[in-house]
Amino acid sequence: MQVGYAADTGLGKGNYRWVLGLSSDAFPNPEGTYTERRMCAITSLDQELGDILGVWIRFGWQDDAAAIDYKAIYSGGLNISGSLWGRSSDNMGIGYAHMNGGNQDVDHTQVFETYIRFALSDIFAITGDMQYVEDAMKAGDGPKGWIFGLRLTAEL
Repeated sequence: MQVGYAADTGLGKGNYRWVLGLSSDAFPNPEGTYTERRMCAITSLDQELGDILGVWIRFGWQDDAAAIDYKAIYSGGLNISGSLWGRSSDNMGIGYAHMNGGNQDVDHTQVFETYIRFALSDIFAITGDMQYVEDAMKAGDGPKGWIFGLRLTAEL
């Protein structure tokens, strides 16, 4: 279930969403002896701060009856409109996420991300994305490294 609210204030447009999720009981419990449902609650807020800059924050939690890597996620970042360089359909951003509290091997994960989106037409856009991900394990060293992505989207 999702509830959303959009506002257009003196700062600019803002979108505020609250999500409650409930799955089937098809997920193993932490010991793998029976199955459980997964439930979550997510808040997503994004707000323009004028014509160029925007901010966003997201945070969410899920219960830990089922086996999960993360119980909580906290993230936020900045969005910069392409109006800055004369292309209002473009945008770029930078963000950070911290995930923790699961009942499996991962203690917490940090993700740093930057992206840039170029509008190719009124329908197509291409986005380049770069992330640095670092996992801290409950026992021993965790993996860390860079992830690069390229995405083509079509919006009708």
